[in-house]
Amino acid sequence: MNPSTGWWKPGVFALNSPITYAWNSGIGGTSTDSIPQFTYPAGTYQVSCKISDVNSCTQTDSVSIVAHPPFSVDLGPDTSVCGMSSLVLGGTLPTGGYAYLWSNTATSQTITVGAGTYTVTVTDTNLCTAIDTILVATGGAQTPFLGQDTLICPGDSLELDAGAGWASYLWSSMDTTQTISIDSAGTYYVDVVDSMNCMAVDSFVLAIDSIFTVDLGIDTIIVCSDSTILLDAGNFGPSKTYLWSTGATTQTISVTQPNTYLVTVTSSAMCEESDSVKFLNYLKNSFSLPGDTILCNGDTLDLDVSLAGLGFLWSTGATTPTLMVNMMGIFWVDVLDSNACWTRDSIAINYTAPPQVALSGLNSAYCGNDPVISLVGTPTGGTFYGPGVAGASFDPGQIIAPDTVLLIYGYAPANQCEGRDSLSVIIRPVPAVSLAGLGGSYCVADSIATLSGIPAGGTFSGPGIVAASFDPAQAGQGVHSIAYTFTDGQGCTGTTLANTQVFALPQVSISGLAAAYCETADPIMLNGVPTGGTFSGPGVVGAVFDPVIAGASAGHNIAYTYTDGNGCQGVAAITVAINVATGTADAGADQEIWLGNQTELAAVLPALGTGAWTIVQGTGELAGATDPHSTISGLQDGLTILEWTLTNGVCNTAGQMRIKKHPFEEKRGFSPNGDGLNDFFVIEGLERYPKSKMIIRSRWGETIWQAPNYANDWNGVNHAGEPFPDDTYFFELQVSNGTHYKGFVVLRR
Repeated sequence: MNPSTGWWKPGVFALNSPITYAWNSGIGGTSTDSIPQFTYPAGTYQVSCKISDVNSCTQTDSVSIVAHPPFSVDLGPDTSVCGMSSLVLGGTLPTGGYAYLWSNTATSQTITVGAGTYTVTVTDTNLCTAIDTILVATGGAQTPFLGQDTLICPGDSLELDAGAGWASYLWSSMDTTQTISIDSAGTYYVDVVDSMNCMAVDSFVLAIDSIFTVDLGIDTIIVCSDSTILLDAGNFGPSKTYLWSTGATTQTISVTQPNTYLVTVTSSAMCEESDSVKFLNYLKNSFSLPGDTILCNGDTLDLDVSLAGLGFLWSTGATTPTLMVNMMGIFWVDVLDSNACWTRDSIAINYTAPPQVALSGLNSAYCGNDPVISLVGTPTGGTFYGPGVAGASFDPGQIIAPDTVLLIYGYAPANQCEGRDSLSVIIRPVPAVSLAGLGGSYCVADSIATLSGIPAGGTFSGPGIVAASFDPAQAGQGVHSIAYTFTDGQGCTGTTLANTQVFALPQVSISGLAAAYCETADPIMLNGVPTGGTFSGPGVVGAVFDPVIAGASAGHNIAYTYTDGNGCQGVAAITVAINVATGTADAGADQEIWLGNQTELAAVLPALGTGAWTIVQGTGELAGATDPHSTISGLQDGLTILEWTLTNGVCNTAGQMRIKKHPFEEKRGFSPNGDGLNDFFVIEGLERYPKSKMIIRSRWGETIWQAPNYANDWNGVNHAGEPFPDDTYFFELQVSNGTHYKGFVVLRR
């Protein structure tokens, strides 16, 4: 409310008042707030408030409220201007008695603005206000970009794109699309107009590269020699680059190897032209005659070039692929290959008398597996020949036994023919030996294997071998080579080897079990490592141990057996005890206590197991925590909960009993009028304590009635049966449990 005018603006208002309030809004609304809030439409309303204090004193007041109708202003939708253009705002605002305040501090109805956000606040003659905001954006800030001027190859085309988002397009080609395709040299323009009718222009220059052709000449070049050929791609000026299939980047390359050669010439516009040529360089035939030779008198030499070509011409005029020489001289041959290329080679033949030589160092016989023998030739410097000969060594193992071989030693001094000596050597076969009884693999705990060898009478050797047996445990984990050796009557020894692998037992563990369970426990999921094994033992079903099925026992053996991929088996076991269940725990009946703060408990102790009391709620002191009939003292008023737990090993059950201790009421009353209701002065719970004494006294302390064994039977009369007058009397109760209570009792008939 406006304190100066006494009227209200439309909308929400607040009134302030102390103490307790009862408001009436005048439009059907009420409130007990000190500052209530009400919403009013336009109109005049009578608002009242009733104020009350704690003494129920009230005061009422009212006020008349005028709510003026609201109004609104609208600057129109958000808009935009082109470039640096301006815009007039405010033409739609109400006129006649209104005040204006713009966000740029202007106070006129209209303002001229550029881009930005503008807010106007309009106030009417009732000081009611309305606000609106408008966003003025700048259009035409972007221009199209057709890209950098470009050079393309002849025959290629290029797409120009003025960009999306324009309202219209006009190209120098009179096209009106966003994109055009061009393939002719020239300058291209595009005019674009945006949604605000703002225009922008860009241009693009397209150039076409010059035409050139690469020609390496004929497609195939053939030569019959070790020739070098120069390949030239042509000189096209410094603006062109070259790339050969060899990786060279020069205009020309020299080639000697048969191949197909490709060159690519690239212009600055990345226009490419290519050509290739196939070069066939048929090299001379690689055949050759033996080196110049000296023969012993009477010897002949056969020359053979049959594998070298298709045509032949010897110096003797012969045209055969072979020629026998038996005289001194120089002999040559021309050979024609499949490429029609001729190749020539020659040999010089001389004759002389042979030198005297000797071969020694050999036995007459060897076994096929004997070691290599070093050969001795005299004079030294000659050459050894024959099967199994390598350099100056003879290897009996190279001969397939049984056999007799001829070994030769040849020696040729300078300018002389070769003299030779030879020896015959017998090669005896190595006895065939086999081993049986050895498996390919064992587990380290497997039994000892008995071995046998053929022929019998040989010897076994290797890790884990004891006589003719193999012990996997003695051999240990790993791959082992076992040998059987046999020597025949000619002194030749044969040996065979067999490999076997000994695997370690898998490391196995079992988990998931405690040391003991109650016989009523739920089944337990077993875990074995590695997974995939088998559980066994009393109470085991699959991978679950069920104490109920296993039954009570001091110890069940539960095993987990796992066999790995090698067939080796590992076992882990655990001992589990199953305790007999204790049965139901009976804590005795619940109790209520009106007099005293102690009571005797009455739990049941079974023949099996032990029991123990626990105070779950409340306070008290147990005389014996394990005594089923323990006394609990120190009880407080209210509820005390005790739990009696029976335990046998890991088996336990619990039962509860409740003790409700009622507070002693020192203020009491009764109405002995014979209506059968409340006719006697009753102390609840007193029946549990016979021989309790009750003394009744007047308000002046005089004893007017007493009973040494009160049985809740005083009906407001004296011992003579005369009724006492209605009054307040005092009582003293001496309970037989040793507790004393005093209070007063009101007698009203």
